Amino acid sequence: MLFIRYRKVSRYEEAWKSPRRTQEEYLKAILEVNINTEYVKLYGLDSVTSLRDLREKHPLTTYERYRPFVDRMAKGEQGIMTGERTIKFGLTSGTTGKSKMLPYGQSFLTIVSALYVVNIHARVKAFGYGSLLQREINLYTAPKRRYTETGIPIGPASMIPLSLKPLLVIYTTPGEGFQVEDPNDALYVHLLFGLRDPNVRSVCCNFTSTVMSALQLIEKRWPDFVRDIEIGTVSTNNVPPEIHQVLVREMGEGDPERAADLKREFEKGFEGILRRVWPCLKFVQASDTVGIKQKLLKSYLKGVQLFSRSLGATEGIIGINLWPLQEKDEFVLMPSLGVFEFIPENEMHDDQPKTLFIDELEVGGVYEILITQTFGIYRFRCGDVIRVRRYHLNTPVVEFMYRSGQMLNVKYEKLDQSIVKEAIEAAVNHWSNFSLNDYAVAESFLLDDHDKDDADHRPFYVVFLEISPTPDEVSSADISLNKVDEELRLHSATYDMFREEGSIAPPVVHIVKPGTFDRLQDFILDNSTMTANQYKVPRKLRTKETLQLMQGRSMHSNKSL
Repeated sequence: MLFIRYRKVSRYEEAWKSPRRTQEEYLKAILEVNINTEYVKLYGLDSVTSLRDLREKHPLTTYERYRPFVDRMAKGEQGIMTGERTIKFGLTSGTTGKSKMLPYGQSFLTIVSALYVVNIHARVKAFGYGSLLQREINLYTAPKRRYTETGIPIGPASMIPLSLKPLLVIYTTPGEGFQVEDPNDALYVHLLFGLRDPNVRSVCCNFTSTVMSALQLIEKRWPDFVRDIEIGTVSTNNVPPEIHQVLVREMGEGDPERAADLKREFEKGFEGILRRVWPCLKFVQASDTVGIKQKLLKSYLKGVQLFSRSLGATEGIIGINLWPLQEKDEFVLMPSLGVFEFIPENEMHDDQPKTLFIDELEVGGVYEILITQTFGIYRFRCGDVIRVRRYHLNTPVVEFMYRSGQMLNVKYEKLDQSIVKEAIEAAVNHWSNFSLNDYAVAESFLLDDHDKDDADHRPFYVVFLEISPTPDEVSSADISLNKVDEELRLHSATYDMFREEGSIAPPVVHIVKPGTFDRLQDFILDNSTMTANQYKVPRKLRTKETLQLMQGRSMHSNKSL
């Protein structure tokens, strides 16, 4: 087994030594699989023989180019985008009201296998093998089961199919726990079974926002966890009875000794709580898309390593983290798992900028990534922006910077700036005789703990609006600030889904005093190297100082912070 794992990893090392050649070979493999598809013939890709050919003959694309083709495939048509048999439609997080799907075939399983092999290799190298008796906590919420009219599953790339239930024995939660669809109950179940086991080796989930929510849930409901572990019960509200019955049975007769140990640790406080309740814990694995890694490491996760295993999206794996022990997450690009092109940051706003290939990037350069993939997408602008940190062998090692156009992301909804702008403008249009002057938004992770409602651990948005005319106490009664939430839900299907399931709380909306955004500009210019010619209103507030400035100028709000 060990030999097989290293043999597979050596295959990727060869790719890292010759990334451009690997990219050329991968492109040929994509076109060979898809050569007889309608899309390839329609756009003349059957004559493409190299990366340069592809760049010259095919424009940069977004999802709207593929939507009609995907819609036909979802209805059962074959040979449209990909020559592979579609086994699943991968659902992106989306930034508009319409969902986005990609047709996954056998190549998707190859990508997942590669991620698993290289990730295990990096983990073993950094943390050792550990004991085979140690298990992992996986903070997973089951998506609602959806299918096309022809019966093909639809769901996120990370969805765990029911067929994998036998392999879930590596986790502390029984297999039935991975079928819980309520996000709060799913989190509770995974934490309950994890807390019952004192020998947990690691915790994994997609994003650090989930880690934060989980630890806030423990802090809020620790007496429930202690009681359930002591007597062998499962305190949930929306778990189907047949699943709940199995979970209770798996709890056995209870474990009073473990419950007492946990109670003692919880009563001491929650700084460094993970290492205290799980002394053998080696690491937590989650992507920090919302910038709260350091906050976690200084509080709940003190003394525990936190890292992201990969940089990727529904469109494929872009890079993998070979260095989990480093403070900053860095990812070596994976030239054998997708064809990549790169747009320099200063040209990202152009419609069809000239792109660079994997061997043409400069250390320190910032680029938007394009992907060509077996799923039938070509030169696709997925929106991830990276900076090249260094090279591993001959392949760039990058750090994630941001999503082009991204505005908000407290759960992995990834709301685009244009969507947020449209929703806020639509909300203000509901208020008679008022118009929008300016706005900015922050994520609740930026708030100090004392600014939050202790009764609700869910993340949310904080919205600041400057409107005309300035409302007085009488006219403020005519402004329904809840319209911001309503319009966000109308403009984004993903946000609406998370609001409906209850994993994102309603936004806190503030009307600020006149001149507030002028004050914000003065503050930023006085406290940065930015010049007045470079200044743009920061639609997303990224520092506590700017957030506090805006809070201090609030004159009307739907919630007292």
